[in-house]
Amino acid sequence: MLKIRIAIPFAGLALTACGQSEAGRPNVIYVFPDQYRNSSLGFWSDPEFAAEVGWKGDPVATPNLDRFAREATVLTEAVSNFPVSSPHRGMLLSGMYPERNGVVLNCMSERPESSLREDAECIGDVFSAAGYDCAYIGKLHADFPTKNNPQHPGTYVSDAVPEWDAYTPPERRHGFNYWYSYGTYDVHKHPHYWDTDGNRHDVDEWSPRSFESHRIYRKQGRRARSRKTVPDDDRHESAAFALRFDRRLRPGGV
Repeated sequence: MLKIRIAIPFAGLALTACGQSEAGRPNVIYVFPDQYRNSSLGFWSDPEFAAEVGWKGDPVATPNLDRFAREATVLTEAVSNFPVSSPHRGMLLSGMYPERNGVVLNCMSERPESSLREDAECIGDVFSAAGYDCAYIGKLHADFPTKNNPQHPGTYVSDAVPEWDAYTPPERRHGFNYWYSYGTYDVHKHPHYWDTDGNRHDVDEWSPRSFESHRIYRKQGRRARSRKTVPDDDRHESAAFALRFDRRLRPGGV
């Protein structure tokens, strides 16, 4: 039976996948690519789905997402009150409006007024406090760039003026104990990432493909692997966070 409720055109497509951890709790992977409009999904051309909307799907091939849609609840519409890169991520992570979480504009070096508050309690903080391993992979773009380049202290991470990209130090990762991320960078066939320890990795590979082959995290010899299904035709920057549940959430925690 087709389950269609209401799709996600806000700042990017979101995928939430749940599995089972060793303790019987579900794992969560949330994938959100930038600027991915609702109609750019192949399954909307399937008569079963097309009957639920009043528009025609784009001529795209997205077999992985099509398969996911048939296993999940699909939304036909939703609304974001700020469908822009940095503000959307700030709201997603903090659950607060931009004027409260601090991310009121797209983050870059000439906008010190726009940066995720260090004291904001974010989703990673809550899950981590409840005993979960949390990983963040890909674009963050929620921090004001500063001269904190771990490879060249006292400099920005590039020579761009103004600087848009940024390194996020451990104290600003809001509970994500595994890190493979960057600020924002548009050369998608030569992406780069900073890992948990601040090492930079330059990858000669299309960024979604790099995501697909990347292991989410390894902690204390225990492996939690994910062959992440990313948008098949995504041409923009993507991100994902993963939450491995080791014990039950506290009541009302999330």
